[in-house]
Amino acid sequence: MKNKLIKECSFANFIYFKNDEKLVDEISKYLDDNAENIFSFFEIKNKHKVNIYIIPTKKEYDLEFKKENKLDKNLILPNSYVGCFCNNKIIITSFNDYKNIESHKNNTIEDYKKTLLHEYTHFV
Repeated sequence: MKNKLIKECSFANFIYFKNDEKLVDEISKYLDDNAENIFSFFEIKNKHKVNIYIIPTKKEYDLEFKKENKLDKNLILPNSYVGCFCNNKIIITSFNDYKNIESHKNNTIEDYKKTLLHEYTHFV
């Protein structure tokens, strides 16, 4: 992915494009504020980072998801698929494209943060 930016936070490295900079600032703080509780809950001492890729559109997310999971490129994925933990990284559709996804168009940024935290829990 060309022209990407990287933001490091305490528990992850975010890889994203410029138009998601404000989003990444907000969700990286949210992750920093909540990740410690997840590690504590699972009694994990070795706190390591995960790479989180913010994919600009659902269409691009679907392509990335199929590539990561070695699925047929013609497979149609459900609209509910917007984030996953696979191959030791998190890929998630940008919140900026949620308005174009029927099953997520009414989601708030708080819903988005919870989805990210859910995927982060799979990593932990």
